[in-house]
Amino acid sequence: MGGAFYLSWQHLRHHRGRSLLIAACMALTMYLPMGMQIVSHRFQTTMARRASLTPLVVGAQGSQFDLVLHALYFRNRVDTAVDMQQVARIQESDLATAIPLLIRFQAEGEHIVGTTPKYFDLRALKPSTGTLPKRWGDCVLGANVAKRLKLGVGDSLLSEPENLFDLAGPSPLKMRVSGVLEQQFTADDDAIFVDIETTWIIQGIGHGHKPTKPKPEGGDEHIVDGARVTAFVEVTDDNVGSFHFHGNRDEFPVTAILAIPRDEKSQAILEGRYLEQDETAQILLPSEVVDELFQVVFQVERLIYAATALLALTTLALILQVMLLSFRLRREEMKTMTLLGCSRGMIAKLYASDFALLILMAAVGAGCLLIPTSIFSGELINQLM
Repeated sequence: MGGAFYLSWQHLRHHRGRSLLIAACMALTMYLPMGMQIVSHRFQTTMARRASLTPLVVGAQGSQFDLVLHALYFRNRVDTAVDMQQVARIQESDLATAIPLLIRFQAEGEHIVGTTPKYFDLRALKPSTGTLPKRWGDCVLGANVAKRLKLGVGDSLLSEPENLFDLAGPSPLKMRVSGVLEQQFTADDDAIFVDIETTWIIQGIGHGHKPTKPKPEGGDEHIVDGARVTAFVEVTDDNVGSFHFHGNRDEFPVTAILAIPRDEKSQAILEGRYLEQDETAQILLPSEVVDELFQVVFQVERLIYAATALLALTTLALILQVMLLSFRLRREEMKTMTLLGCSRGMIAKLYASDFALLILMAAVGAGCLLIPTSIFSGELINQLM
């Protein structure tokens, strides 16, 4: 058999272009279902783990999927916000700890997440360098954000206006980077975290200013309560005391609330309080919503598997056709080998060796694709989410 493999290998090397093309087609046919299985499993594991670490999510009535993905992955913009009164409602019930989130703005294309220090405790987030935000205007970067923007402690970045065409809106806020978080391999690596008060300043609910007549450098001139003032575009040690908010804090917006119940009984009671017909907010179990999402994914997955099976059959048929044509072209060669004393069994071994070597080459190629898929699929999923 060793001689048959040697002759087959030399034949494949001689026709390397055709051999590589056939092996590549077979490799892709092997890779697609296995690669999809790896990505699907990693997707389900990643989402299920993060959902299980988030007991309850509260937000405005609307799409459950959008709200959960918004709260867990800072994506899927929520058009309707709730207010801080909902946060107070949960806190005052003494049934759960409420962690507000305001995810509406961006800086350098990265999502700004306004929250409280309790969020860092929930996700076990710690800075690898620097500190967590200590004052309004400070921000801490996720590990991936810091790499992409090439920023570190002491650097700064500007928030982006929510509406580029709203020239009368609040000025961008220059935020100071106070720290960079440790790599978590979760959605937290791809976000910029600030105090929720900082996001209210970005939104224009709060600002800092001092009355002045001429327009000085480093500030934007506005009219507030009939007086000409200069609004600060950066929070510093010198002007932090001038920053204040207008309006009732209970009415300030939050796009989602993470609720951490004290126990199972408290969770059941809290869920029951959001079942009224006229309730403007909804409370969700992320694990249940993610399970529903998985059901949709499974349906799509079945369709993809069916399409892959058809593709595999088509590819196999084409490869067999090419092999048969190759055997025809090699008929004279085989006649010569028969005249040299090769038996029919040896010729059959040559054909089998050709096919076996092609399968081996395809398996190696598929393996070379599966290894990076397994390694980088988690990071890819986090970026897509």
